[in-house]
Amino acid sequence: MFLPWHTMLVLFGLGLTAIMLLSQVFSSRRDVWNLVFSLILVCIAMLQARYVYAASDLSVLYPRVFIPELFFWFILGPVIYAHTGNLTEADFHIEPKFYLLLTPALAALIFEFSFFLEQHASVASFSGDGLFSVFTASRVAGLLYLLAFLVIFIVRVLRFGDFGSMDRKVRYAFLTYIIPVLAVILVLLASVTGKEVLKRAGFVLFTLHMALWIVVEIHVPELFLLVKEEIRKNRYERSLLGGVDVNCAMDRLTRLMDEEKIFSDENLTLPILAGMLCMSPHQLSELFNSRLNIHFKAYVNSYRINEAMRLLREEKDMTVLAIGYRVGFNSKSNFYSVFTRHAGKTPAEYRRCL
Repeated sequence: MFLPWHTMLVLFGLGLTAIMLLSQVFSSRRDVWNLVFSLILVCIAMLQARYVYAASDLSVLYPRVFIPELFFWFILGPVIYAHTGNLTEADFHIEPKFYLLLTPALAALIFEFSFFLEQHASVASFSGDGLFSVFTASRVAGLLYLLAFLVIFIVRVLRFGDFGSMDRKVRYAFLTYIIPVLAVILVLLASVTGKEVLKRAGFVLFTLHMALWIVVEIHVPELFLLVKEEIRKNRYERSLLGGVDVNCAMDRLTRLMDEEKIFSDENLTLPILAGMLCMSPHQLSELFNSRLNIHFKAYVNSYRINEAMRLLREEKDMTVLAIGYRVGFNSKSNFYSVFTRHAGKTPAEYRRCL
């Protein structure tokens, strides 16, 4: 089977992506960054595999093989968004609203698979040319969706990172992120204009990016940790807490939680608590992130769970549900979910073990 030079390069890039992915899978570090970066590599690898499949004889020899394309264009953006949050936030966590960002990817997967089954053809046969193809229009939407998240990533890093003070190796290594942006733009232009040469150039750039990533991994293995530390330092220097008596605010916060038990109010929000402390919501959010290394919801829930544990031990006549409402939860499911995550068992199981 003869492969054109550009397909060989993309196949080589797929091999590089696989090597990077294996290095993450077998890494001794098991954290959010490792997971998110692995997901990014999986998405890139599948898109490269899809390109090789469509550009080679494989699509003719095995026409019933289903390799999604739209799904990975749409899913890559939210994964990069999670990567952005992990890099720029002191205490990154996945909010429930994040899952809404995955909705377009799921819709694209359903559309792509149903179309594939209906046509009884290969993925390559219904990719279409020009903007008049529904599939091509969907690809354009997915690429724009991804491009938006890439721009958010670059803007947020540039906003908080002082590249002038970074180590030169780190600065140059981080600039390699410009390459995937150019690659996505080229594939987007190829989808709009129908010029295959632009698509080839885009995927060749993905190969170049993977090669540079491997070089970076060798020479600057802790790149992202270094950049994250730089971002944290710059955020602290630009802190909104400059005119706030932090110690006084912390003392007041402790009294509100320990003595007045304001956490038991199910309507307690960050703006309400900020008003009690004579701070803005942004200042209070920074106080939680920079001084307590925790976000607001986790902070409040920790008090609620500790109080619930005390009541489960001491108030034998109170039902589990009544205790949940007493400490500030607004539903049984929320109480059970948070309690189980903190204690490793449900409230009822916790009480039985006493």
